[in-house]
Amino acid sequence: MAEYRCGKCGRVYTENEYRKLERVLFDPDHPRLGFVSKCDCGYVFHRDTWRIRTDVEVDTPRGKRIFTVFSEFLEIGEPSDPMWYETTVITDSIEFECFQMWKHRTKEEAVRMHEAVVNALRNGNYVFEVSTWCFNVILDKDAGG
Repeated sequence: MAEYRCGKCGRVYTENEYRKLERVLFDPDHPRLGFVSKCDCGYVFHRDTWRIRTDVEVDTPRGKRIFTVFSEFLEIGEPSDPMWYETTVITDSIEFECFQMWKHRTKEEAVRMHEAVVNALRNGNYVFEVSTWCFNVILDKDAGG
């Protein structure tokens, strides 16, 4: 079973304890977004979580594109080896498949990795590789193709 950790006071809840916490609207201005749990200290899970985001313009084989380095406190971990933080690299460009992720135990590790990845991208320390296959259906001409 997973454990949940408060991003303010650090208290760790079992899954059963987490389910019993007070539920509050994620965004009172947008009630359709639903309810989330609130720690006894006042921290609202999924809303108050620590995160940093840095957009970096990268030279690609198809011109300049924006890649995003995103680091955050996950609030959820495995009891045997809780990795409470993660750093990811993603892009909104449909031309490239990009998803890299590193997990961390501490906020300090996440901040260091975030800075290292941002610096690597800014300094051109990356490579583009062909890594996907394209699947096309071939229809007989009699079938309308």
